[in-house]
Amino acid sequence: MKSILIYFDLRKYGYIEKNKNKEETLDILSFLHTKIEDYMIKLKAEIYKVQTDTAVYIIKGDYCKDIDYELLELKNIIDGGMFERGLPSKIHICVIIEECYSGIIKTNTKEYFNVFGPLMNKLEKVIYIVENIEDNETKEGIIILKGILLNCTIKKEIKQLGEELYLI
Repeated sequence: MKSILIYFDLRKYGYIEKNKNKEETLDILSFLHTKIEDYMIKLKAEIYKVQTDTAVYIIKGDYCKDIDYELLELKNIIDGGMFERGLPSKIHICVIIEECYSGIIKTNTKEYFNVFGPLMNKLEKVIYIVENIEDNETKEGIIILKGILLNCTIKKEIKQLGEELYLI
């Protein structure tokens, strides 16, 4: 079954850790993840992983009405919140639609929910591409794989590693 994976990464997070104390950093991360969670609930997305300045959510099935508008609105809210705090950080959002499998991995003492399959391989590739692109503009938008969101205004196309990425 195809699913939509949404990957969030707060750019320039290192700046926050270097220039803010523990309480300020926790406040920034709480703002970030609260806003993301609010929008993911609206999109009926399930949380997969949250780690410091990143989060991964999954929507089972390959269709989600108004996802592009919701993500653009979310990006504007988060970027605005960072600007109000005097931070250079902006949210990067990557959306991938692909086959996805999920389930419980069991060890002798614990159980872990995990996502695997082709979707996760594409995510790793996209993260690598985005992290290694020199053009700063591409690091501050919403990246979609293979133009899956139909209502987007595409500003720039990047081709690397045989995949098509779009910045909206």
